[in-house]
Amino acid sequence: MCSLIILKEGKEIARYNRIENIRLNQYSVSKSFVSTAVGMAVDDNKLSLDECIFDYFKDDMPENPRKKWSYVTVRNLLTMSLGLDRAILHGELRYRQKNIDWPKHIFRHKFSKAPGSRFVYNNEGSYLAGLIVERIYGCNLVEFLMPRLFEPLGIYLPTWERDPMGSIFGSSGLMLTTEEIAKFAQLYLQGGIWKSNRLISNSWVDMVSKCQIETGEDNNPWRSKYSFFFWLGPGNSFRADGKYGQYAIVFPDKDCVVAINSFYDEDNDEILNSLWRYIYPKI
Repeated sequence: MCSLIILKEGKEIARYNRIENIRLNQYSVSKSFVSTAVGMAVDDNKLSLDECIFDYFKDDMPENPRKKWSYVTVRNLLTMSLGLDRAILHGELRYRQKNIDWPKHIFRHKFSKAPGSRFVYNNEGSYLAGLIVERIYGCNLVEFLMPRLFEPLGIYLPTWERDPMGSIFGSSGLMLTTEEIAKFAQLYLQGGIWKSNRLISNSWVDMVSKCQIETGEDNNPWRSKYSFFFWLGPGNSFRADGKYGQYAIVFPDKDCVVAINSFYDEDNDEILNSLWRYIYPKI
């Protein structure tokens, strides 16, 4: 573990730093920031969860697009239920496509299930969701979130991975410190309000804190329920969750958040299990 911060009732009660406080790749914690951007677009009445995504990507579709793309909704993107037969932009697979237009690459792939019918963890959904926000507002995700999220939280101009065409890759690559993801978690704990200003609607916070789709991993309390690019867990918790143990965890029942940065390349759930076993009871 690189660092850990615990906030209770908005105040720091514990901190551990193994390395200096620097920005690190948040991997799939980035997805939860895309969720927040989508929530803002929904609140602005610029986007609906149940509208089809086809019109946002007409120019990216192949000449004869697969019919099921006309049924994929924004909700399907947010719940990892696109219906694709496999993830195609994960890890090193993404870098093999470094000279390819990624949206066009995605839309060439076939479906194995109907959209909305099955949870399959992927990077495509959050990437496309981020692109939709960029296309609605005519700016990239960082530019969109700067005045509405980052600046109010005191997060100065973070960097974020981009695709080969220059758009933000919303699935990964957002660089933040542990303190910064702790603020993000605290914002959600406070129902979307920061220093008396509402940044996120209470309705969006309520939706992301509740299960939107079952994952099929019934034996794992940390991985059995998913929301809109947030995972749900024990103790009524919900969290942003990164590949190597990056976490922004909200524990509403304890009025507490836990932020963790690590590079644990084995079973990341061991970090969560240890947190639940040794730290949670003492908060």
